This record gives sequence, structure tokens and C-alpha cells, in this order.
Amino acid sequence: MSDPPARDGSVRAPTALPRVVTLSANYGTEARLVGTTVAERLGLDFVDQAIPVTVAREMSVPLDRAEAHDDRSDGVLGRILRSMALTATDAPDRSVIEDERTFQQHTEAAIRQIAATTGGVIFGRAGMAVLADRPLTYRVRLEGPLDRRVRRAAQVEGISEAAARENALAADRARDTYAAHFYKVHRDNWRLYHLLLDPTVLDPLDVGELVARAAEAFFAREQERA
Repeated sequence: MSDPPARDGSVRAPTALPRVVTLSANYGTEARLVGTTVAERLGLDFVDQAIPVTVAREMSVPLDRAEAHDDRSDGVLGRILRSMALTATDAPDRSVIEDERTFQQHTEAAIRQIAATTGGVIFGRAGMAVLADRPLTYRVRLEGPLDRRVRRAAQVEGISEAAARENALAADRARDTYAAHFYKVHRDNWRLYHLLLDPTVLDPLDVGELVARAAEAFFAREQERA
């Protein structure tokens, strides 16, 4: 369907669909550096903290509360597991389930709003599932062997490998559980993505450049087909 005529009778040019890259990543892949590099190369915003900020504003709650329900929060796993247990036992107090679902729905709405307006490189929050059927959306996955991710994280963050391993196991499990609970998908399912990379064997800036070039080629091809 073509765009309707403007009030002066002229025909408006078709509105271009904003470009989106979704970035799913395991701990220790330097995903934030990769993502910001991709965003800079493509002239897009890197969308991370803006999501809980939007959720907090829409729900009229403090930012720290929205952050606590984010998939990147240390506490989200416990709440989701508790809500799953309540579902399994059909406990009468379903406030945990409803609270978690409300924040998830607002997070999804924020992602869809960004995709519909400005586009951007959207980090985490199961964006690959939320926007699975959206055109002009390039879905990327960063992963790698646990040992290499632990060594990289320990070096980058200046922590012990034991601490990095603990962080990796907790963060990966929380994000896996978030995607599985709310979207019934496994984050490591290659069918969810256009590109899978192991950044632990490359410089993260090189990974960002590689992802950006691949995304540019994808967007160009998709626009030609439109």
C-alpha cells in the first residue's frame, strides 16, 4: 500500500523502515564494546540503558526498580524461578508472576517502539525473539567457550577468574531463563540469528567492524527486495 497524498495533494515519499540490529550475547564476549562499534559504524543508537529508563517512565516507578526487573539484573533469575514455581504449584499469591510479566510487557513495548521509530542496535532483552518477524532486523549472537570468556572477562574487568566464572554462570543462566520463560526460545538456537560469532578469539573492535559490514550488506539486500 502506498502512502496517502499529503494535504496539499502531493504524494509523500514512502517512509523508510528504521534499521535494527539485535545483539544477544553471553557474558565475557565484550558485547557492549562490540555493540557500540556497530552502532557508530551504522549511524545508529546503541540501545541498552534507554530501555529500563523508558520502562520506569511508562510505569511511573523509580529507575532502580525497572533495572531490577531487567534481564541484565542479578536478581531477575530468582524472581523468574519463583514465578515459575508459583505457576507449577498454583499458589494463590500470584503477585510475583504478575509483577514480572508487567515489567516484561513494558520492556517489549519499549523495544518495539524503538524499532518503529529510530531503530538502533538493541542489546539483550530477548530482542531477537521480540523482533523475530520484523523486516530490516539483523539478528546477531555473540558466544564462545566458557573458559575463554572467563579469561577475557577477568582481564577486562580486573577480577579473578573464579569471580568471572561465577559471574558468567549467573548472567548466562539469568538471560537464558528470561528468554525461555517469556518467549519459549533458547538463546543458543542458531535459527534465531543471521550471524553467530565467537569474539573471544578476535579483537572486539574487529568483531564490531565485521558485524557492521555484514549488517550493511543485509540491509542493502533487503531494501533491494522491498
